[in-house]
Amino acid sequence: LARFPDGKGLDLWVTGNDGNVYTAYYHDDLGSWKGWYQIAGNVPSGLPAGAPVTALARFPDGKGLDLWVTGNDGNVYTAYYHDDLGSWKGWYQIAGNVPSGLPAGAPVTALARFPDGKGLDLWVTGNDGNVYTAYYHDDLGSWKGWYQIAGNVPSGLPAGAPVTALARFPDGKGLDLWVTGNDGNVYTAYYHDDLGSWNGWYQVVEV
Repeated sequence: LARFPDGKGLDLWVTGNDGNVYTAYYHDDLGSWKGWYQIAGNVPSGLPAGAPVTALARFPDGKGLDLWVTGNDGNVYTAYYHDDLGSWKGWYQIAGNVPSGLPAGAPVTALARFPDGKGLDLWVTGNDGNVYTAYYHDDLGSWKGWYQIAGNVPSGLPAGAPVTALARFPDGKGLDLWVTGNDGNVYTAYYHDDLGSWNGWYQVVEV
């Protein structure tokens, strides 16, 4: 992740064979890489070796970082860092359990859709092949979720299937999702604050 507006810094994260998350970082002022350092202690349930780590720098100044992983217990955990804190905090479970559970190490899709960085949205595909979301806003002070998105994908999805997400409007009020179903076709769902609910899933141009 290149988190600073001037592009001078880079941050990396990986999951080791011991199921812990490690980071390395680079900044032009340092001139070399530093790491690897373990992030915020152990994930309570542990992680599969090599599990994907999702990362976002949600504030315009790049001073904050958020991470998400799916543990061996099928729950989503987060850790966060801010330059004003000077250390990582976590790991904390997100918003209770996904109703159907998740495969260990399932990918988590994350998006900071508002320009001020105060809101976060997550998506995962459960063991039942449905897409679930959780969201956070600084004004709420806690995570809300998990909620199923827009009913079932017509053909179903593999457990843990990746979800692609975009916030395409400058004000962050609209969201679009895409997934690939068990039939090999791409499906989409969309949300806008003016609608107040998700709509979908619709097939995107038959493959």
